[in-house]
Amino acid sequence: YGGGMVVYTAKPPSSWDFEAFNTDTEFVVEELLRPNDFANVTVKHTTNRAVIFDSALFHQTDRYRFKKGYENGRINLTLLFGEMQKGDNDDISGSSTLSSGDGTKQEL
Repeated sequence: YGGGMVVYTAKPPSSWDFEAFNTDTEFVVEELLRPNDFANVTVKHTTNRAVIFDSALFHQTDRYRFKKGYENGRINLTLLFGEMQKGDNDDISGSSTLSSGDGTKQEL
């Protein structure tokens, strides 16, 4: 079970570089995610699903537990394109859309 994608509604400050974006987890949690009560959209893992979202939004794999064995694992492909549009961390609710491969869309 589990193994989906958790996409938070917070973006990094525009002054951050790639290293800060991926390593300053204490600041991200305490200053960006906690003040918004960790607002997120969680997309359930299922076979043949694509999740398309603004990768500048903080995101992580949801907790998971799969059966043991090669055939019970999952394959994760990450495709990036374009320039990352970082922003000052105002509430971005409604300004981004999360799309799943099953045709559903959800406003963040």
